[in-house]
Amino acid sequence: MLGLAVASAPMMLYLIVTKPWARATVVIVGGMLVLGAGSDVSISKVVYAGAVLLCALISAFRIATAPPIWAHLFRDLILFGSFFLLLLMISSLLGIQDGTPIESVLRQAIFYLLILAAPLIGIDAGASMQPRTVYTIIFIVGIVAAVGFATDWLARRGASSLDVGRFVLSSLVLPAFTFSVALVRASRGTSATQRLVWMVPVLVIPVAMLVTGTRTNLVIFVAIIGVLGANARLRVPLSRMLALIGLALAGGALVFPLVVGAVVSNPEFIQKRLQILLQVLSGSLESDQSYAFRNAQNNEAIALIAQSPLFGHGVGYGINQTFDTPLASVMKLGIIGTIALIAFLAVVVISVNKSGRLYGYSVAHTAGRGLMLVVLCSLPFGTPFEDRGFGFALVLVFTAVAAELNSKGMATAMIASVSTADGLGAAHSTTLKAVGAKPDRKYGVAAQRVLGG
Repeated sequence: MLGLAVASAPMMLYLIVTKPWARATVVIVGGMLVLGAGSDVSISKVVYAGAVLLCALISAFRIATAPPIWAHLFRDLILFGSFFLLLLMISSLLGIQDGTPIESVLRQAIFYLLILAAPLIGIDAGASMQPRTVYTIIFIVGIVAAVGFATDWLARRGASSLDVGRFVLSSLVLPAFTFSVALVRASRGTSATQRLVWMVPVLVIPVAMLVTGTRTNLVIFVAIIGVLGANARLRVPLSRMLALIGLALAGGALVFPLVVGAVVSNPEFIQKRLQILLQVLSGSLESDQSYAFRNAQNNEAIALIAQSPLFGHGVGYGINQTFDTPLASVMKLGIIGTIALIAFLAVVVISVNKSGRLYGYSVAHTAGRGLMLVVLCSLPFGTPFEDRGFGFALVLVFTAVAAELNSKGMATAMIASVSTADGLGAAHSTTLKAVGAKPDRKYGVAAQRVLGG
């Protein structure tokens, strides 16, 4: 295996340097495999971290030297991302000074760095890819991540009848984005075949989440609310969603028992988990051990925050402990670092929404809303920022949004280039109205550069 990796290294390096899609693939697929293989800092993880840094630098250079016509919408991310990176470094150094092993810091810092690198790598890759290709990647990655999550958690709980345990990185957020995309594509697909194909993740992902018996996974269903809305913004009307849910429930009722029988070693496992769920839903939180554990972890996190409120204890602190509390981020990053991270993610949401408002909404924009609601609703159960797939989900979001924007921008530029009656501004305004967007004052200058005007 090592010999094969060494032999393929020159080709991989060539693809990383020359192909944007290869950079996104290395970051996502490579990360799912490498970071999901154990918890130690191995040679493969060090090489992967170097590859992520190289991909981010190349993508940043490409965007800076040849920006897409809509790239200015995301420029605020540079300032907010740089500020968070500075605070991340400060808290990490303080943590190392207080005794946190460097190995623990490196193990956890990579996931925060992926969040910062996501816009660069995603925008660069999406600007050179077709939306159909991007959605195919999202389809595959989401299903693999969901199945990987299920096999990992069943193995942890000793309830698996399979010989395989963790084979990829375990994440809730990553399948949640694919589930959001699938809800839109399955209800708004341009053909019956497309709608039928996208019913696969609509069924597979919830089944994979539910079969683990993890009650927190139920939060994935709030994506349904996130993608609801008007046709004009490419969201899913209530009538279509109700029809989709009916089909999914019918299919799930058939598939779920078969999956349980095939992968769960003890049938009573699911029954017990469902009984506990019903107790929690009825308001009997005190009888739920998970609730008691989280309550204790909240109290412990509050005490640790009080010891170092501003800069925290650094990423990697307490890495071998369980902190299923939203306060885990504050404990590690401090109040200032957590605010900086939230500000960065707020700018992500604002920038993506603005791109849809100006250039026309797309499936990616609607699915991003579904993902955002899942992330927000998962906060009571723990910090979503430390979900191992959070950064990968952001890469996919930006890749899909960029591919859609590039597709719309190219169409607009083509119409503008052949317009002779009203000039560039009028052609641009007319085209954007056709896709439900508003004219962008900065677009005219950018388009003239592209068209040689």
